[in-house]
Amino acid sequence: MKFSQIINEAQLSDITMGFEVECILPDNKKVHQPLQDILNKYNIDWDNDSSINPSGKYNQEQTYEFKIGELENADGSTSQMRATPANFLRCANFVHDIFKLGGYTNESCGLHAHFGIGELNKLSNLQNVWFTIYMIQSGILRKKYMEFKGYPLMDLEYANFEYVESSVDDLLNELDNLGDIEQRVGFLYHSLISRRNFEKYSALFPHKQGTIEWRGLRGILDGFIKEDFNTILDFFKLAASFAKDISVALNSFDKIEIAGVTLKQVTDFAHKQGVPADKSAKAEVIKLARSFGFESDLEKKVLTALLENKYFKFRMYNDPDIKKIYMDNFTKILSNSEKYLNLFYNLFDRKIDLFFIINITYPDIERYQQIMINNFEVDNKTFNLDSNWANAANNNLGLIGTFKSTEFIIKDIDLADKLHHLLKVCTLYGNCVFYVPNLEQFENTKLYKDFEYVQWKELPNQ
Repeated sequence: MKFSQIINEAQLSDITMGFEVECILPDNKKVHQPLQDILNKYNIDWDNDSSINPSGKYNQEQTYEFKIGELENADGSTSQMRATPANFLRCANFVHDIFKLGGYTNESCGLHAHFGIGELNKLSNLQNVWFTIYMIQSGILRKKYMEFKGYPLMDLEYANFEYVESSVDDLLNELDNLGDIEQRVGFLYHSLISRRNFEKYSALFPHKQGTIEWRGLRGILDGFIKEDFNTILDFFKLAASFAKDISVALNSFDKIEIAGVTLKQVTDFAHKQGVPADKSAKAEVIKLARSFGFESDLEKKVLTALLENKYFKFRMYNDPDIKKIYMDNFTKILSNSEKYLNLFYNLFDRKIDLFFIINITYPDIERYQQIMINNFEVDNKTFNLDSNWANAANNNLGLIGTFKSTEFIIKDIDLADKLHHLLKVCTLYGNCVFYVPNLEQFENTKLYKDFEYVQWKELPNQ
């Protein structure tokens, strides 16, 4: 089938598309301005992707993740790229321009395609997961998208084919254990909207942003010859074929049943019961987060951490008993840790993330009920590890972050065990130093044994 025919069929369903292209470019003055000109021409955004490992083709190299898909309209607003012939060719030309500039890929680079069915909204994942299940049950994903011109369209670590098949199998097995249609409809709503069965590093993944992410396109451009535009165009033909399969499925959704349930039944449930219940639960957690009087930005981080917890992600508030356990624990954790959250939020320059650990199986074990401060990186600072630090761990707070070239002062050996509990999963590197009153005494502590690899010195005048 001709490329234009594939695209024309694909665009009938108002499908949007976007691509993430990971690659390596030479890092020098000859590249910087031409690259910026290309990005401006195509209105492309990019990030520096630390997961990419350069092969050393050039003396100095820079890793990139280019995000193709957002278009700027005449009135200055933006919209998502649609599956049209002009846009597929636009993507191909951008990638070709990057490779003509010296870009290359290797096994650490990914090439991800995102497809949206119409405008993205809060219920997009209902049809996205429906399509994912359809691609597995129909066998289309395995028949058509396992290989491309000798390249496997999968990766055991980053685009695992078995993951998505297992995810669908697990979901269907759980449905088999439910009796009536009403139970199945409610279960499907909560499972589809939360995507709880699906793993990120699957070859096909219903993404939280409301798109269908096809992650299997790895290795296609490895060893690419920059003059060979047809190689790139062939990839976009493949992507167009995938869009066409979405179009075909979309037109058949009314006929596709999962465990005797139609998508319309799930959508009707969403509007009548699911969405109102979700809004009520969100209002309740917003009220909880605001009740502590956190600074605006910290309050947003607390709220995000609450909503990202499995209690809300998996709609566990439908069970009154589970709801009470979780809400009581959220309240307890925030009440106990409020002082320390504010302390570390400011000590770490407000550059932190948060998440909750709640294990309802062992509710009496303190260490299972925590809010964790994570994703922080402290560089070239000095901290006095006093009782405020030591007591934080006893008040439902933990740290998971990085300290670089940091000085820690500990004046009381009796705090060592608590400080160890607080810091034990943190990473220390560079010229980090612990200053303590008596080094010989500290050598017997867990804190010293876990961080023996950094410098330890005695405080002066001790």
